[in-house]
Amino acid sequence: MGPLERRHTESGNSEPLPIWMAALLLSGCRASGSGGECDIVWQCASGRAVYTNGSMETQLIEPFGIAVPVGETIVVSWLPGETEYTIAVDQPDSLAA
Repeated sequence: MGPLERRHTESGNSEPLPIWMAALLLSGCRASGSGGECDIVWQCASGRAVYTNGSMETQLIEPFGIAVPVGETIVVSWLPGETEYTIAVDQPDSLAA
């Protein structure tokens, strides 16, 4: 089984990775700033893909074209019945829900 086929839940069990999340993980998203660019390593949590900007500057997240300030988090999800990703930029404390 490949690394994109299953994800671990909070209880330690594994479940199939949603198709939309597998596509996102394989899309080659990049974070860039004046210090260069790097691949984004998405964390899968509660049916969402999450990336926190741990750099020392605002990062531009491509291919979304979204600026994520230092210490803030981009959250990507795909709601049932929708035709595109839902994207939000949040402070890490607001993601506990």
